[in-house]
Amino acid sequence: MSFVKNNKRYLYICLALPIALGLSYIEIDPHTFGFPFNLVLCLLCVYVSVLAGRLSEHFLFFSGRKVVGIAFITIVILMVLHWLFYHRRLFFCSFFPSVSYDFSKSALFVCLWMLFIIILGAVIVRRLTLVKQNNKWFLWNHMGLYLVLLTGFMGSTDTYTMQTILAKEQETNFAFTELGEAMKLPFHLILKDIQIQRDHTGLTIQYKAMVSLKDVQKEKTRSVAVNHPCRFKGYDIYVMQASDFGCKLQIIYDPWRYVILFSILIMISGAVVMFFKGTKIQKQDDRLG
Repeated sequence: MSFVKNNKRYLYICLALPIALGLSYIEIDPHTFGFPFNLVLCLLCVYVSVLAGRLSEHFLFFSGRKVVGIAFITIVILMVLHWLFYHRRLFFCSFFPSVSYDFSKSALFVCLWMLFIIILGAVIVRRLTLVKQNNKWFLWNHMGLYLVLLTGFMGSTDTYTMQTILAKEQETNFAFTELGEAMKLPFHLILKDIQIQRDHTGLTIQYKAMVSLKDVQKEKTRSVAVNHPCRFKGYDIYVMQASDFGCKLQIIYDPWRYVILFSILIMISGAVVMFFKGTKIQKQDDRLG
């Protein structure tokens, strides 16, 4: 018993390593948790964050140092493991995952990311209950950060990046994901024309595609150029490649984009106000000193 008590930390590490390794081999398809399951998970995550913040008042397992330590360790582990698996060619044995492995979709990444979000939420709840003054902009900034991390992570389950190749006057209402899965679009896409501008040597300077977008109610003709996409029914359409006979289009569906942008604005506004308030307080302290 004394050996276990004296080496408790090392035993926890030895226990955590095989669990972490096992979770890293479990791949999770994020689209499995699409709407409405991601919304339920968001609410559950908020509830667990509030519960952890409340319990920390009684058991003190979320003290300041522990929170910073756990969050820092979590971030470092994610960064190191992501780098290792990104550079898979460093490994020369078949024990490690294949080239098709995506660490950001592993159960280990998901669990650690959710742990970090819950810890951040617990910090916000603890600050809200214990600190009563000069609290508004700190909470505003951290609530923005919390929403960015939570909605960005959960919103990825509803985000799709697709591609389609069209010849002139060809019509389609299907596009293909990175995995080759065919997805039906809520509109028809017709390539009307391709405009390619070349220099005197014949090299392409820029190109633009004229596409017709139509559904049951309306039909619109839009131009799509590099860095100038068009948006229709919540889908962003980009032109990736073009020739005299056809072009390759990228179609992105991201319904959470405005929620994430709003959360980013909350976070940035809180950080800016905290910066200027801190500068003002520092100047007042300098005058008194």
